[in-house]
Amino acid sequence: MRTIQERLTTEDVVENHLIRRVKVLLGRTIKLRFMRGWPDRVVLLSGGVVLFVETKRPVGGVYEPLQLRIHKMLRGMGFAVYLCRTKDDINEMLENL
Repeated sequence: MRTIQERLTTEDVVENHLIRRVKVLLGRTIKLRFMRGWPDRVVLLSGGVVLFVETKRPVGGVYEPLQLRIHKMLRGMGFAVYLCRTKDDINEMLENL
């Protein structure tokens, strides 16, 4: 069962946490605007690390079929694609690189 906080958390809260955490690592995030189906952000970290990150709100955020196809294609090309629904998801992703 989800907590009240998780039910009230928006995708923007999750995405802003990603941006702050990447800045602390001296990395960059690029918002993929106007590119329907693509992950929300490209994360660039030192050492040539490139991640594609899709953020969704913890409760109710769903994938579109086009997103699933593009994410599958990116993974097939060898890129890391992550789905992050919470701040903890982002923290875990960055700690496990």
